[in-house]
Amino acid sequence: MAIDTPYDDEFSPVLQVWVRAARTHGMRVWFRGNFSGWEGWFGYDKIDGQTHLAKTKQFILDNPGLFRDGDIFTSCPECENGANLNPGDITAVIAHRKFLIDEYDITRVPLPRLGKKLRAIIFL
Repeated sequence: MAIDTPYDDEFSPVLQVWVRAARTHGMRVWFRGNFSGWEGWFGYDKIDGQTHLAKTKQFILDNPGLFRDGDIFTSCPECENGANLNPGDITAVIAHRKFLIDEYDITRVPLPRLGKKLRAIIFL
């Protein structure tokens, strides 16, 4: 089941309800939420790439019980929506590509440490 509930603390109770519902029905979960600040949802102030990286790592470490083997974790689906990209600005495109690679690396490091076999997916 794909769940796109935001990863911000205030949405954690809702995220947990959805995950429990999926588990009750024997489903794996594709986590495809994001932090509200990435795109400025719900009145949140926009966050930059470095903040997103730090928040992503902390979210994974703070929520090991959400994840099970076989789940998929996408930390920033449709990530270009929150990036300050101008397709003609090759420097911005290169910086965004580096951010995506860094994001992928961050999602992969904590997961094995938690003893979970998840797939981390970043869309380039």
